Amino acid sequence: MEEIAIAVKKRAAQLAPAMAREARMLRKRWPKLDFHEAEEGPYHFFIFSLPSDEMPLLKHVFSSLSAVMTDHIITKCQEDIVARLIEEQFYFLEPDIKIQLYAEFPQSAGETDGKCRRLVFFSLLHHFFSEGDLNLEGFINFRLREYWEELSQTL
Repeated sequence: MEEIAIAVKKRAAQLAPAMAREARMLRKRWPKLDFHEAEEGPYHFFIFSLPSDEMPLLKHVFSSLSAVMTDHIITKCQEDIVARLIEEQFYFLEPDIKIQLYAEFPQSAGETDGKCRRLVFFSLLHHFFSEGDLNLEGFINFRLREYWEELSQTL
């Protein structure tokens, strides 16, 4: 069995319904795909298992997971990323000015910008093919620098 494990901090567990829905859709097409969830310490794990003889299907699984996670990053994680960018780039400003900057940031910038969506999707897809497993928080912090730069330019 080949396993793909995706670890997210428990506070990002709102991803669970989307992952479960995607797992059900994938299992309809490929009944041999197994999906389960587990918790350990501060992490919630989504684990997909596929028999070794079904490895050609892995590209479809990676593509589906990348799409679900792209949507999650753009719609759920972007606010935190923007807040961190403002803190890093404008550390010298008064807190009330930082709050104003954050309030004026177009919240839909990453949602409607196809370039941001493509950057995240293809970064995830590349990561899945090269690494298999994924720690979401680490991925966002260290592998999505181009996405961060795109958001930074919007500031």
